[in-house]
Amino acid sequence: MARMQYHYNVTQDFLYPKVDIDSIMEKLMIHICQECDKIFFFSNEAANHLQETGHTSLKIIDNGSELDDLQ
Repeated sequence: MARMQYHYNVTQDFLYPKVDIDSIMEKLMIHICQECDKIFFFSNEAANHLQETGHTSLKIIDNGSELDDLQ
């Protein structure tokens, strides 16, 4: 039985669509554990880390500016 082969002619824009980095950065919130310097991009991951390790202090950077530390 012969194998069917498919050939696709895709453009570079299809493979790597243009992304507005500024709009992503506006929504990005980075959480940093101040006790071990681990970085988390999702608040649920940061919360799980605090629960698992017993660490108590997070620094949050929102849109490039530091917010008050959570303790």
